[in-house]
Amino acid sequence: MIINKCFVFLLTVLLFACGSPYSSHHDKVKLALDQVDYGDGISKTEAKAIADAYLIHYGKYKGRASYAKISDGGGQWFGEVIVVMQLASPVIVDMPPVVVNKVSGEVSWKFGPFIERITLEDAQTST
Repeated sequence: MIINKCFVFLLTVLLFACGSPYSSHHDKVKLALDQVDYGDGISKTEAKAIADAYLIHYGKYKGRASYAKISDGGGQWFGEVIVVMQLASPVIVDMPPVVVNKVSGEVSWKFGPFIERITLEDAQTST
């Protein structure tokens, strides 16, 4: 009897500790974005943080975890848009890439504004 109560208590604590998968994605992107050094050019890892933050703000699939798969495009990084759909399956959507400038970190996308320096202040992860 006591083991059952402890088990239920442990499960309840774990459920609260896990939180929403969307806030977790937001937190991971925020931590990565805080590590971006705009003064020395933008690495592939930094471009991913910038593109992911941009998608949190301006992604077509708000409320769903979306992120970018980064590839080299010469003087810029291209972020192929990937959205996590039902059952946590990632889906590459048929959209143009998010573009991150390798020198300045400026970011743009066909479906959103040009941004000189992206932040996650006041970003909404669900609508």
